[in-house]
Amino acid sequence: MCEDPDAPGHAWRHWAVYDIPREQAALAEGLPEVNAVRGIRQAKNDFGRLGYGGPCPPRGHGTHHYRFRLFALPVERLKLSREPSCRDVERAARRLAIAEAELVGLYRR
Repeated sequence: MCEDPDAPGHAWRHWAVYDIPREQAALAEGLPEVNAVRGIRQAKNDFGRLGYGGPCPPRGHGTHHYRFRLFALPVERLKLSREPSCRDVERAARRLAIAEAELVGLYRR
């Protein structure tokens, strides 16, 4: 998951990728903006699209923190609708998470 908690109004969800196979050690750069690629699924972000939407804070809004979070889950697949939102993925993952890791990147215009 990737979100910007500093976005005006509410935390802006840039990406959620889920149902990553256990044997998957990395994600390829430039995943296509489709629901599923080799078993990996992507949710609809706050831009209204599937896939990753990069940083775009308003000019002059200061430094934004981009939180990339990874959840370890005890299940192979999340039970979600066909095209869930990033928020839907986060809620489902949080209910089941047995561990969580976070990396924060900073960006400003």
